[in-house]
Amino acid sequence: MAYEFNHYYELQNVQTRKYVNILGNHEDGTVKNGETVNLFARTDNPDQRWALENYGGSGNVRIVLQRGEGWYALNYNVSNANCIVWHLNTAEDTDTVITTIPADGKANTYYFMLRDRSLYLTAVGTSLKWQPYTGGEEQMFTILEPGTGGDGGDEGDVSTVPDSDLVTRFIPAYEGNYTKNRTAQGGVISEITIHHCAGVMTIDSLGALWQRVGREGSSHYGVSETEIGQYVHESDVAWTNGNWEANCRAVTIETSNSGGAPQWPVSDTTFATLVTLVADIARRNGLGKLIKGQNLTWHSMYAATACPGPYLSGKLQELVDRANMINGF
Repeated sequence: MAYEFNHYYELQNVQTRKYVNILGNHEDGTVKNGETVNLFARTDNPDQRWALENYGGSGNVRIVLQRGEGWYALNYNVSNANCIVWHLNTAEDTDTVITTIPADGKANTYYFMLRDRSLYLTAVGTSLKWQPYTGGEEQMFTILEPGTGGDGGDEGDVSTVPDSDLVTRFIPAYEGNYTKNRTAQGGVISEITIHHCAGVMTIDSLGALWQRVGREGSSHYGVSETEIGQYVHESDVAWTNGNWEANCRAVTIETSNSGGAPQWPVSDTTFATLVTLVADIARRNGLGKLIKGQNLTWHSMYAATACPGPYLSGKLQELVDRANMINGF
């Protein structure tokens, strides 16, 4: 066990290189039960200083921070699986006792598993959720002496623009189905490319497709009814457009159909979710006002395909207009 009990540390997520951080302004030392915990660049602020309190041995701890007179533990939000904090005096063991599991081959790095739920602290963009085990770097956290890590900004293959907070579930694509580090490929995000699934799919069934070894395809996001799946980080290159240069500059979205050929319709609910996601991607990446055929593109612009299908192709201007309205254009 590399860490010491009752000693303050910073907890850095291996995949994003950002730090476990209680969201909000707590300069007055006041924290409320249920406040959100996320990932953020290093701030050298008490909101990123955590202690591991022994809870019965065998690697079982509570991970806590002190604000004012209170001690607050990392906690499971039963309604949405988000990571939140809860005052130790009122926290339930089921939602706060964490088993630290060493990550093989990585110094001072651990998986944090809720002992009584078998759910793991997981980076989903800049959000933190409790999810089933994947073994990926999104579930690995390095325990660092305060101030000894990087600032969590533009390091290596990590984008300075976080992924969407709208994501329902992150389902990582197989590593052989996308290319890591968009920046290293010379890519800069300058457009959003729309696709359809050519079938009625859930975000989970689409995720299973991208996890298939030898598929040689992937997308950043998938939309089905009210759910948004993410499969490849925006900082990496998804293999979606059938054109390498377009892949390097695009964030790509697969959209579930609600019916089949010849029109390949999309439900109103799925379309509304797509609008919200497109607006979010455009805002975070500074794309400005979306223009159909310029920074809002579609698959058949780059490959000999009918994608995104007749129905969605006829809705692209509406998609642009509604996303622009959300972003104030």
